[in-house]
Amino acid sequence: MSRPGDERAVTVQIGAVLLLAILIATLSLYQVNAVPDQTFDAEFTHHQGTLGDLVELRDAIGDFDARHERGVPVSLGTQYQTRVVAINPPAPAGEIATSEPKAVRVENASVDDPTVADILENPPTTRLLAYEPGYNEYDAPTTVLEHGLLYNRFDGASVTLEEQTAIGEERITLVFVDGNLSRAASGTVSVAVETIGGPSDERRLESDGTGNVTITLPTRAEARWEASVGTTFDAGVANARILPDGDEGTVTVELADESYALQVAQVRVGEGGERDERFDEARAGEGGGGETGGDGGSGPFAVSWASEEVTVVEGESETLEALVTDAETGEPVAAAGVDFSRSGAAISFEGDSSAETDEDGVASVTVTGESEGESAVFATVSGGHARAGVTVEAFEPPTDEPYVDVAITGTNAPVEAGSVLTVDATVENRGEAGSQTVTLETDDGTVRDSQTVTLDGGEVRAVTLEWATEASDARDEEYTVTVRSENTQDSRAVRVTRAPSRTDRCSPSPQRNSRTTSRSIRRSRSRPTRGATRFASSSSTSPAAARRAATAAAGRPNGCSSTAPSSNSRRRRPTTSR
Repeated sequence: MSRPGDERAVTVQIGAVLLLAILIATLSLYQVNAVPDQTFDAEFTHHQGTLGDLVELRDAIGDFDARHERGVPVSLGTQYQTRVVAINPPAPAGEIATSEPKAVRVENASVDDPTVADILENPPTTRLLAYEPGYNEYDAPTTVLEHGLLYNRFDGASVTLEEQTAIGEERITLVFVDGNLSRAASGTVSVAVETIGGPSDERRLESDGTGNVTITLPTRAEARWEASVGTTFDAGVANARILPDGDEGTVTVELADESYALQVAQVRVGEGGERDERFDEARAGEGGGGETGGDGGSGPFAVSWASEEVTVVEGESETLEALVTDAETGEPVAAAGVDFSRSGAAISFEGDSSAETDEDGVASVTVTGESEGESAVFATVSGGHARAGVTVEAFEPPTDEPYVDVAITGTNAPVEAGSVLTVDATVENRGEAGSQTVTLETDDGTVRDSQTVTLDGGEVRAVTLEWATEASDARDEEYTVTVRSENTQDSRAVRVTRAPSRTDRCSPSPQRNSRTTSRSIRRSRSRPTRGATRFASSSSTSPAAARRAATAAAGRPNGCSSTAPSSNSRRRRPTTSR
């Protein structure tokens, strides 16, 4: 039976509408207030990390002695946290780019090298780098890198992050940056940095007598240079000051009338760039080339690879050969020093990263493929360098036969000649199930031991190989022992020493006393020697006499006869009787 005027259902509907309105209002407030705050925090945190990346980029450019290409990761943008109900703004994308080429000017300078002097008289252009973030909430500054000076550039002000490296109290370092870089992304990019010219040998920079040396550099923040160097000779960097009223976009540094160490280099950032050959000439200039020793003197040299493109399988090794010749005559240079370096993590070096050329002018380095990818190896000599590309291909296990990978895990070296040298290794079948013979070889090509192993696909097993050395195997030089399968091999240096002569082994120790004798007795009780066993089985002598014989045998090497037994017995008799 219905009741007239009953409106209780309307109350429920109104309550539901109010709850929905409250929920929408709460979500709106969260979207308007909380999401921007959280976005600001995420962007600020990312910006601090990117500044760390830019410091690493600054250091990589300043590390111009490293002649190989190196990639510096720089995070340009970030990703926001995933939300269920609220909406994130678009992922921010930052941009890093080089500026247009800008002029450098050096005046009133005298240098003790004609090539470096020519570089200062007619210097190449240089470029600045700038990172422009594109955040949604955080009004971040533009970060600029110029001549080692890293700073944040706000509207109307700048804040130094890292000091400049060009002007020092006693050293001037001019790094000319070339190359084209313009990358915009919301993630991380790799910025390529490579020294393409020099660095020059250290030279002396002085005034030419017409006035103090001045160096004019391009900049976007004159005030940062004034704060770093100072406007007087006794402020900031001693012996240097910033001159007022310079051209817009430049800063002019005046050096006091002193002698300075000078070094110049050319570095490429990004792609392109034009190499200035004068820098390499200055690097191997008259009286200043790197020391290489041997027949080659100090250069300048030329270097080239036997193969400029090499392919290595992941987990395997390849030896690369570099030829060093005289830059003028083209003749091979013996005993010239070669430094090897690499870029990328796809390969690693086995052994030393430097070598001397042999009589044919050849130096070699062995690389191992670590992971699939592209890499490069650089050979550097006094006067030049050469690049060899290395491609690491992924290992593809055979489908119809075993592929046994071997690795030495340890040896018992050094051993005396006449003893057994043991070599422990692991074998892993990276192919199909099957059998292979694993051998132990020495560097003279002699097979010392072998084992046939039968392995399932993917099975790993430990093996021990032995070499029963003889007296004639002793030598002063180390042996190289190699464990080899049909597919791979691993080597280790071991030493086989000469055994001591019979006279040395049988001579009594001048420091033996009653304490060492009692220790020998205790050892013979817990682990009887052969001499003690033979004595007990062939004689009915008293236990005390047996102990005396055991003592003598324990302290005497095999094959050495006992000396003065009766005298020893008389000395020990009072002790044993007690």
